[in-house]
Amino acid sequence: MKSKVRVVPVLQAKDLKRARSFYEDKLGFCLDRKGPDGVLLRAGDSSIYLYETKAAPGESTVLSFDAEDFDSTIEELRNVGVRFEEYDRPDLKTKDGIVEMDGMRAVWFKDPEGNVLNVTEWKEAKSSASKAA
Repeated sequence: MKSKVRVVPVLQAKDLKRARSFYEDKLGFCLDRKGPDGVLLRAGDSSIYLYETKAAPGESTVLSFDAEDFDSTIEELRNVGVRFEEYDRPDLKTKDGIVEMDGMRAVWFKDPEGNVLNVTEWKEAKSSASKAA
């Protein structure tokens, strides 16, 4: 894009009040403004738009949080009652909800509307010089 834009994920909710409560009470988002069919919520420099619809949510990740302190973030989410998904597939296996693969750690969880959310920690890639040492 030639102009500066800000990306805002749009998440569906069958129950907007319930979804808004989850994002505000458990994930720390605050109301930025009300829209015609939903709400724009903000946390720091990040925003999401929640809108009410009867459509079914998908099964893929719709929102990912890049964590500066993965362990503290996971502990905080567990303390407010967030339950992490467990996967046991050939391409993805979790232990206590956490997967470690390809230079990252991650967890997945669902909001009350069934949207799949994710917290990720990207590990720093080691340079070829440090690998040779």
